[in-house]
Amino acid sequence: MKTRVFAVTFGIALLAFPGRTPAALITFTGVIDEVQISAHPALFAVGDPFSATFSFNNRYNPGDPCSQGGIQSYTISFGDFTTRGVGSRDAGAVALCLDVSKTNLLYQVHNSYSYQVPAPYFVSITNIVIYDPAFGHVIPPFGQLRENFFDVALTSDQPFDDFASGHLTSFPTIRNLALKTGHR
Repeated sequence: MKTRVFAVTFGIALLAFPGRTPAALITFTGVIDEVQISAHPALFAVGDPFSATFSFNNRYNPGDPCSQGGIQSYTISFGDFTTRGVGSRDAGAVALCLDVSKTNLLYQVHNSYSYQVPAPYFVSITNIVIYDPAFGHVIPPFGQLRENFFDVALTSDQPFDDFASGHLTSFPTIRNLALKTGHR
């Protein structure tokens, strides 16, 4: 699920985030690589675009290489399928890990549950991961990352869940976020 795309160095993207705000908006984009569809008409297919935007509380703890927070609201779209919602205790969390001297994870959306999904589904669960296996104080160009993927499971009354997974096509865009990474 690896792709070569126009590489943007992450250090340049950091210059766009002056100021300090308590909330952040992060958007991921990608392309579906694999689908599993039950008896329902397909609302998405291989090659369809993927977009996921999450508003979350950004919390930084000194000594932690990641800032993270609970999801407040979200919109997830792929193919002809879109789900939106307001966060709850099950809405999941976003982690941003920009101090790569202590972790190899860069971005993660973990178990973002949505109970506000179009019929015939009851719930969707979204996961997104961008990481590089090497520590080294440098975030590589996007096309050289080890992992960059998303998956979305959709539960209905069928015996199996519908599923879409794919690769991300660029680093996410982040707005209204003061990133504190410990670097001066």
